[in-house]
Order: sequence, then C-alpha cells, then structure tokens
Amino acid sequence: GKKQVAFEVVEARTENALSFDPQLGSKGGNATCPFCGTVADSNYLKEVGHVAGYGLQLMAVMAIRPGKKGKLYLGCNEVIFNDLPLDGRMKSIEARSGLKPPDEPLEANPRSFDVQRYGFSKWRMAFTNRQVVTHLAVAANLRDALPEIQKLSSSTEQALAVYTCTALAFSRLVTQHNAFAFLHSGRETIEGPWGDGKFPMSWDFVEANLFSGSGASFHNALQWATAAYAMLSDISVACNVTRGNAKLLSHPDGFFDCVITDPPYYDSVSYSNLSDAYYVWLKQTLGGSYPEHFATELTPKKTEAIMAAYRHGNDKENASAAYESMMLGSLSEARRVLKPGGLLAIVYAHKTTLGWATLVDALRGSGFIIDEAWPLDTEMKGGRKKTDKAMLASSIF
Repeated sequence: GKKQVAFEVVEARTENALSFDPQLGSKGGNATCPFCGTVADSNYLKEVGHVAGYGLQLMAVMAIRPGKKGKLYLGCNEVIFNDLPLDGRMKSIEARSGLKPPDEPLEANPRSFDVQRYGFSKWRMAFTNRQVVTHLAVAANLRDALPEIQKLSSSTEQALAVYTCTALAFSRLVTQHNAFAFLHSGRETIEGPWGDGKFPMSWDFVEANLFSGSGASFHNALQWATAAYAMLSDISVACNVTRGNAKLLSHPDGFFDCVITDPPYYDSVSYSNLSDAYYVWLKQTLGGSYPEHFATELTPKKTEAIMAAYRHGNDKENASAAYESMMLGSLSEARRVLKPGGLLAIVYAHKTTLGWATLVDALRGSGFIIDEAWPLDTEMKGGRKKTDKAMLASSIF
C-alpha cells in the first residue's frame, strides 16, 4: 500500500492512559521515519525547508457541539475535504482589488525567531494558501465597505473611525489564523505562536474557520471591538493621541503631571519584528486611509529601543549601549515634559540583572529618583508564559 502516515483520534484523561507515547518519533529537533527508522536530523529538516518546503497533512478535525461544553474531535478519514480552486480565487481577488499576498521579507531576530532557519523567508509563508486567500478576500471586502460606511454617517471622521476599528478587529485574528497557531489543551482554545515574544518553529498547527461564529471567528473579534466602544462611550473627557519619537516629544517643558510608560524589556521581545505579521495585513486594509503610517515595507526598526545584537554586528556590548542610550534619551524627554515634582510610573520586567542595571542607569542619567517599587502579578497561569520556562510571572511597577 501507499506509505503514508495515518492518524487516529483516541481519548484519555491522562497522558499515561494513552495507548502510545506522544513523544515517540521526535527528539531534540530530529525525526525518525516510522517506516524505515531513518533519523532525519535537524540540519536535514532545515535544508528541506529551504530547498523544497514542507507539505501539509490533515491530522484531525475539531468541531463544536451546540448546547454542549467542550469540542468534538473527528478522525480525518471521517470528513472529506475537496481541494478548493485557490489559485483562481487568488487571481480573481487580485484583479478586482489590486491587493497582493504579503510577499514582504520575514525579518527575523535570530535570538527569538526560529522559523527562518527552516526556510520561512517571507510573511506569506507563515500562512496557508487558504488563509492567504481568505485574508485577501476579507481585506478586499473591507475596503469596499468604507464608502458604504461613509454614506451612512454624517461625519467623515466618525466613518473612518468605525472602518478603522472594524479593520483592527480583523487584524486581531492574524494571531490565530496562521500556520503556527496551536491548540491550548486545557482551555481548548486557539492561541497564536507569538504569545511570549518569540516565533518558534512548530510542526503542527490549528487552522480555524474564520466565519464559524465560535472561537477565533470574525464575529467574536467584532464583539470585542463593539464591547470596547460601549465601555468608552460614557467617557466625556477628550484626549489627544499622537504617534512620535519618545526622544523628541513635541510637548513644552513642564507640561504633564505624570508620565506612565511600559518601555521595551531590554532583549526580551522583538516588538517590531513580531508586529510585521500584523503590519503586512493592516497595510492591505488601512494603508490607503493612513498612508503616513504605512509608507514603509515593514515596521520601522532602526530607532527601536531594544537590545538586538544582530543589528550591531552581533556585538552585545554595542547593542546594550545603544539600548541604554535610547532609554536615556526617552527618559530625559519624559523628565523635561514633567512638571516640577511630577511622577514617572514605569512597568518593567526582565530575568537578568544586566537588563535591570541598564534601566536603572538610564533612570539615574536622566535625573530621576526611584521612590518606591511594587511587584505585580501580570501573567496568566498556563499558556505559553510558563514559570518552568524561567519566564517572569510578575513585573515591577
């Protein structure tokens, strides 16, 4: 018969009660062929990714049960999937809307990204073909909806705000609708691969129905947006939101009573690199409405205040000095715009004394005095940020 792996759904309350070892066949990045026993080591797997790429095989289907808790898991042989004419649909969307799949390069921070080592060099590759077509179709329809929203509103600014929030609601779904999303076994929810500030390689993933009305659906994302609108609608005090460089604030001296900031955590998170996953899709929907914010191919990175050694020829000392310099400049600006006796509140977390020492040096250099500090529990129990992975469960305020 055809030598192809088949999957069977089994149920058990504990891992030990399973009739097989779930860790069997893979260890330390090496995989063993179940037919001939040949070990494909990590280097070989990476080479395959760069040269030929990887195929996809359905393992199981997860379904909801209306009126009942929990999910139903079906063996892949119980459901027949027909290949959709994706190429034709893609070309049709491109011709109608002018949109293109996100072929922007996947710029990786080698410290926290792993997928580039397996050949994932463009953001398009982080999504299945079905997801790319779906995202493009939604983006095209969202852009068509803007003039319809404008017809229904007497205010141009209000119409743009509604459209922007609708597009941002869809952007939330990029977290779960990619080829690296995973199933949280405890909550039976779909979670994104970027929860702990990294982009690890994964060999299995969950592909959800965007319009199921259940978890990770557009309907749920819109409910989040409308709930936020409802909560904010009672606030009568106006606010000004500006985007700019923290080292060059436009406000006059002594302008603010208080500055509250949650600055970059040294080398813990590759903020801009991870934001690219959302940026390339937001550009499809909001790029025309906010050209000044989507003028670049990817998110700006040269002035990002993180300790990224790869941006400094892998020289960690230079990277650390650059981070401290940017933090010093930003905190000095914060002190300039504060009124005499004003307060600076900072939320910060890092596992190393070097990360903390760098922040404290920047605070001292900018003229601030630390009065008090409080530890705060800021991370959910379970999920990706596990304390057994030496991840912090709390931050310092």
